[in-house]
Amino acid sequence: MASIDLQYVRNRQRTIRRTIERSSPVLVYSGPVGIILIAANKSESRNRIGQVIDRMACVSRGDFTACQIVHRQAAQNAYAIADTLSRGEETLICDAAIQSVSTLLANRYYTPIGEPLSAEATIVQLRETPRQDFMATIGPDGSTRTFDRIRYMGTTDTGGFQEESEKVLEQLNGTLRDQWADYP
Repeated sequence: MASIDLQYVRNRQRTIRRTIERSSPVLVYSGPVGIILIAANKSESRNRIGQVIDRMACVSRGDFTACQIVHRQAAQNAYAIADTLSRGEETLICDAAIQSVSTLLANRYYTPIGEPLSAEATIVQLRETPRQDFMATIGPDGSTRTFDRIRYMGTTDTGGFQEESEKVLEQLNGTLRDQWADYP
């Protein structure tokens, strides 16, 4: 019977978390004009926000290679589902992308042999109205959570983001309302 050293598993989990926490933060905000993705990017040649398919995007945080694998997996499965659907159907195409990325991350995370993927991702899909927009975050262990308004993927030294978030969001909303023009 095979045995697994639990210290080895804990060390792997710490290494994955450390890699993700050292990467640049991401803000995914769903407001009155739709979903806004804001990702700090340290490299000009490497993009952290990727369009998966029309009106659907993936933003990732963590190791660059792992993030690129996650983006490719999301795009591949979204395109496969989109090919079988007609344009007017009410199906969330991102469900397939979320499930495939979640499975990929979970398989690599829980398998003691081989390198895990040090990445977490948020997949968003714009719908007819901002209230119908969809966003879900996939953790490095494959866990999936959906969010209605905002998802901050980052680490704060002071923890002050939660206290100031409503004020910051109101300022962001005000700025967007001032600049928004509803073109045909």
